[in-house]
Amino acid sequence: MLAALLTGMVLGAAAMNLFCGHRLDELYLAREELRVKLYETTERLKKLEAQDRRQAPVISDIEIAFAAAEHEPLVELEIKAAVLELTRDLIGTEVGKVQHQLVLHLLDQRLLKVGNKHYRLRLQTMVIAPHTLFVLHYALEPARLEDEP
Repeated sequence: MLAALLTGMVLGAAAMNLFCGHRLDELYLAREELRVKLYETTERLKKLEAQDRRQAPVISDIEIAFAAAEHEPLVELEIKAAVLELTRDLIGTEVGKVQHQLVLHLLDQRLLKVGNKHYRLRLQTMVIAPHTLFVLHYALEPARLEDEP
């Protein structure tokens, strides 16, 4: 009985090797191909990251903040939209190539109309970096105040 069991196990293993051996070889080859592709992809990623570090940083985001003294949410929202419209061409520009004086003259002492009122902007802080920040003060321009109907 034991001899029949052992003979059955040997014949079963031989039959399984015949039927599944080809598939195991295919899986082994596929695994090795994937290992080579992973190595190539990892090396390519390292080169791209090194190249990205060597390139000059560009402005990717512009943030507008206001001084703590003022707080009129609707006015700030309108001013923020207007300033973002004025500075939208800065996005994608290399940080080192931004002409700071032009940006300063673009925003500092600028007069913006919000509703029926005019507001004078004063640029307090300007940080030119990939995440650019402008800190602004705004004040109602009394000479330009128009009567509301």
